[in-house]
Amino acid sequence: MNMRTVLAGVTAALFLAPVAANAGVVYENAANPIGGDCSFSTTCAASAGRGDDYAAQRFVLGAGATVESASFSIFHPGTIGTSANWKFYLDDGAGGLPGTLVAQGSSTILGSQDIGANYGFTLSKTFFNLPTVNLAAGSYYFAIQSVSPIFDNYLSQGVALSGAAETFNGGANWQAGYQSLSSVAVGLYDTEFGAGGVPEPATWAFMVMGFGGAGAVLRRRKVALA
Repeated sequence: MNMRTVLAGVTAALFLAPVAANAGVVYENAANPIGGDCSFSTTCAASAGRGDDYAAQRFVLGAGATVESASFSIFHPGTIGTSANWKFYLDDGAGGLPGTLVAQGSSTILGSQDIGANYGFTLSKTFFNLPTVNLAAGSYYFAIQSVSPIFDNYLSQGVALSGAAETFNGGANWQAGYQSLSSVAVGLYDTEFGAGGVPEPATWAFMVMGFGGAGAVLRRRKVALA
């Protein structure tokens, strides 16, 4: 497999995940636009010879919570995925990696909110609803696979630079990290989004965290055919 790396400068604001005014944040690792990788996207994974790649992020709940919607942030050229396959795991696997499967499903992507731009790539937060998932206090992983028709959907690194994990076979085996990234940008919320998808701009709660001038590393991969 031939791996190709794209380097580009970034001038972007980092935001806490925008959520509906009446939605509670159960967990959030906001996008940190210094890197991304497309392996979690079905088209990208298939080109690398592994069609069941998931990226996961560890999170800790101090008390029980109900999760009804979620998000992940990606770099993309204008086309995003159509749906998301997702899983919740306890972190009781070997070495604190995902172990016991708690819940899983597939959800339609409802919409997206643009939160930055980078040399032809847009950084967007994509949203989808879940059936109600009740979680007790404890340590978990939230795993994501994007069903996308194009190669160029890069899951963003998160602001909290730890907790990522990856599987190449749908969850049978896990390893620490997501390609070269130490975390991934995901959010979990206790309210469903409406049928129209992402709420109107007036309902977003933005908090500016800083401005970046760092280089963004978007790792592309393709199969070198004989």
